[in-house]
Amino acid sequence: MIYISRFQNPELKSGNYTVVGIVRYLPRFRLAYERAGNIIDIAPPKEIFNINVKEQFIDLYIAHLERVGVERISKQLEQYLALGKDVVLCCYEDVRQVGEWCHRQIFAKWWFEKTGEIISELKDESPIKNKIPAPSMNVKNEIKEESAVSDNEKPLIRIEYSIWKPREYLPYIGGDVYYQVDRKTGKQTRLFDKDARELISEGKADVLLDFDTIEKLRFILLSDSTVQVYRVNKKGQEKAIDLKAAIELASVGMVGILDIINK
Repeated sequence: MIYISRFQNPELKSGNYTVVGIVRYLPRFRLAYERAGNIIDIAPPKEIFNINVKEQFIDLYIAHLERVGVERISKQLEQYLALGKDVVLCCYEDVRQVGEWCHRQIFAKWWFEKTGEIISELKDESPIKNKIPAPSMNVKNEIKEESAVSDNEKPLIRIEYSIWKPREYLPYIGGDVYYQVDRKTGKQTRLFDKDARELISEGKADVLLDFDTIEKLRFILLSDSTVQVYRVNKKGQEKAIDLKAAIELASVGMVGILDIINK
C-alpha cells in the first residue's frame, strides 16, 4: 500500500514503512529513520515551485505529471514496494493545519483518477502546531499592535544563502535556509521557508544575513559575446556561476556588483 505524509510525522519512526521523498530539495534536518530514496518526477518542477495561488499551481503541476506519465511513475513506485513494506511518499507540509495544502494531495488525487488506486494520508497523532495567524485586514489596528511590540520581542531570523553551499540538490536560486535564533543562548532552530518568509514580509521578525556567504558579483568580459561571472563572498572566495543566475540574484537585491573586468 502507498501513503502520503510529511517527513516529520513521528509515525515514520516505527520502522514499518519505506519512506520516499517526493521533493525537489531534500531535508537538511536530521531524520529519525532511514529515507529509502526520492522520486523527483513527483516533485513540483522548479518553475512552479514558488507559486502560492492554489488553482494556478494545480493546473501547472498536473500538466507536469501528465508529461511524466503514469507508466514512468509506476515503475519507480514498484521498485520501492518490492522492498516489502508500505511506501510513504513524503514532503514537508502539515496538511492537518487549517488552510494548509501540499502537492502530495494533488498527486494522490491525480493518481486515483488515472489508476483507481487510493493513496491516503498516513496517520499522524502528533500535536498540531499553531500556524502564524494571517495579517489583519484592519491596517490601523495592525500598526498599533506592531508598535506595542519592542524589537527585542520579535523573533530573530538568520538567512543562510544555501546557493553558496556545495550541496548537489540545491539550485542557484531559491534555496535559502531560514533559522530562528534565540537571542539569549544563540541556539538556532530551522524554520519552514513559508513561515519564515511570512514573518519577514509582515515585519514581524528581525533579519540576520549570513555575511560569510555571497555578497558581490564579479563580471569578466572575455569578448563582445562572452561573459564569465563569479560570486565573491566576504572572505574573498570566488565561485563561478551561470550568467542567468547572476542576473536573477542581482535583480532581487541579494547581491551587488563587485567589479567588471574587461579582458
